[in-house]
Amino acid sequence: MSLVALCFFFVFPLYLANASMTPPSGTWPMFRGGPALLGLAGGTLGKDVSLLWSYKTGGPVKSSAAVVGGKVFIGSGDQHVHAIEIAGGRKLNLST
Repeated sequence: MSLVALCFFFVFPLYLANASMTPPSGTWPMFRGGPALLGLAGGTLGKDVSLLWSYKTGGPVKSSAAVVGGKVFIGSGDQHVHAIEIAGGRKLNLST
């Protein structure tokens, strides 16, 4: 087996796994959190966790949300991508 093949199969996956172990605190930019797909989030939860708000779309949500810059982005079966403010659950206008 060549050195290039060894690097591709053994070294490159280790590089990817360590490149982004957890996304920055307060973000969840892609499925399972980051390129390594570890499903880990930065930060900690408080002792008392409770639902602050909910948001209803016009169709089913069948994918994970992206959380970036104080906003939650979700795709829906209603043929729309919804942008929601994290702080209060308010719908945001994507055209701005």
